[in-house]
Amino acid sequence: MRHSTYVEVCLRNIAYNVECIRRIAGKAELIPMVKGNAYGHGMGKVSEYLHNACGVHTFGVASLGEALELIESQPSIAEKAQNEIFVFSDTEVLNEGCQSYYQPCGRWAVRLTPILGTLPQLKAFCASNAFNNSKLCLKLETGMNRLGLRFDELEEAVPILKQRGGVDLLLQHFGIAGSVERLAETLHHYEAFKNAKKFLHDSGVEVRATSVSNSGAVEQRIGLEETYIRPGIMLYGPRSVTSKNLWNGKFASCFYTKVLHHFPLRKGEGVGYDLTPVKADSVIVMLPIGYADGFLCTYKGMPIKVTPEDAAEPIIGDLCTVVLIWTWRQSWFTQKRLVKNMVTS
Repeated sequence: MRHSTYVEVCLRNIAYNVECIRRIAGKAELIPMVKGNAYGHGMGKVSEYLHNACGVHTFGVASLGEALELIESQPSIAEKAQNEIFVFSDTEVLNEGCQSYYQPCGRWAVRLTPILGTLPQLKAFCASNAFNNSKLCLKLETGMNRLGLRFDELEEAVPILKQRGGVDLLLQHFGIAGSVERLAETLHHYEAFKNAKKFLHDSGVEVRATSVSNSGAVEQRIGLEETYIRPGIMLYGPRSVTSKNLWNGKFASCFYTKVLHHFPLRKGEGVGYDLTPVKADSVIVMLPIGYADGFLCTYKGMPIKVTPEDAAEPIIGDLCTVVLIWTWRQSWFTQKRLVKNMVTS
């Protein structure tokens, strides 16, 4: 990132969101997701704040590498046995050279717990002495067609699970919980989870804790009766459900940059890669950030709002291409005045 372009993170807003989520969750406990560098907000600082200011003791990351980074950067989390880091998409369970990382050592007392999402991972986990003291957390595939044991694999898994002493945490992941219009499908996936849980129970496998709800499910109040919920993007403010206002979190970050260049275009003239035509007479505002900084073509069409110092109301524009070419539609006289103020402020 260039020095004039930066993201400002407000940790107090994350605390506000945590309290709102807790009120929604009722008795369900939170596993805040801090994967992907806490969705770009800084995994170390966010996790430290969640732990010290919000009383959070469980965290969700995507990889063993993220878990080790969190441990090494945050001794307040690493040194307490009551803390736990769930690793949701681990590939190193099958790697004998990495299995020892899951064992507490030295001053590390925090528990590292892999989420097992395939039958080979389950078999490797139960066969390795490195996981003798680890919780067995098993993910089911209930319709998302991603990680998780399918229902037809559970019969083979039952003897392994019974020998191990049961399942400490049974999970699944909703794929379309952010869609109110497809609620019936989400509930069908939830029913598949309940059926799988019943199958395990009827087969003599004890299930001691459960979790199904990601952000979209939490917003729609689905799965709150389970042991844990797993808030992700909603923890940082944005909604997963866009067709209804079910979540009013505070945004935890603001993006700041400066204008690189601006100029007018007439309706139908093309701009940027693919020469995307503007829909009306517009002013193009170029911001010095693009796909090399992580802003992808998929952001095309995203609304942008800015309020120059002397503007009576915000100016609304759209992202046009990966260079963040921004258009808005007002009279050219008004645009010229506002652009000048924005560039010089």
